[in-house]
Amino acid sequence: MNPGLTFEQIEALTVRVNDHEEAVESPCGYAQRLQRLLPNFPRDVIVQWFFEHRLTILQDSWLPYRNLCFKKIELLNSELSRSDFSTDPLVEYYEERITAGNPDERLARIHQFFVQNKTWPVPPLVLYNPGNTVVAPQGMQCDSPYHLLEGRHRLAVLRTLRSAQLNESHTLWLATMEE
Repeated sequence: MNPGLTFEQIEALTVRVNDHEEAVESPCGYAQRLQRLLPNFPRDVIVQWFFEHRLTILQDSWLPYRNLCFKKIELLNSELSRSDFSTDPLVEYYEERITAGNPDERLARIHQFFVQNKTWPVPPLVLYNPGNTVVAPQGMQCDSPYHLLEGRHRLAVLRTLRSAQLNESHTLWLATMEE
């Protein structure tokens, strides 16, 4: 747990749901509400990271949310394809499923988007960790210089396509920790 956030504060960041765990607020309404609590978060980051992946609020609560700053960057295919860009086992698992011709519906949908648009539908989110100093709870070392926070399916699909099928570079959200 992030020492800067109480359980009540994490609860305040959570998407409001009904008894069936369905969101009772729109992505736009949720983003507006959260921007009052985390004004440093762009609307698109809130929707993609917290609204679409509700458990990440608690799972990533070790991050100093209030100290994160965001900007869009462009990275080349060669940078995104490097094995040290992300060593996330889920990315590797999704790559194996695609390569074996067994993608799930989500991977297939993202693949189709790439084929048509030569890039991903939504920029993934990475944490800038150039000095390899960011360590998650239980001592898990974060990847350096970029640690993938959100976008495992998209990164896996990108890595299975040949560069000729893609744009030369792709947009990502870069999160940095400000003191």
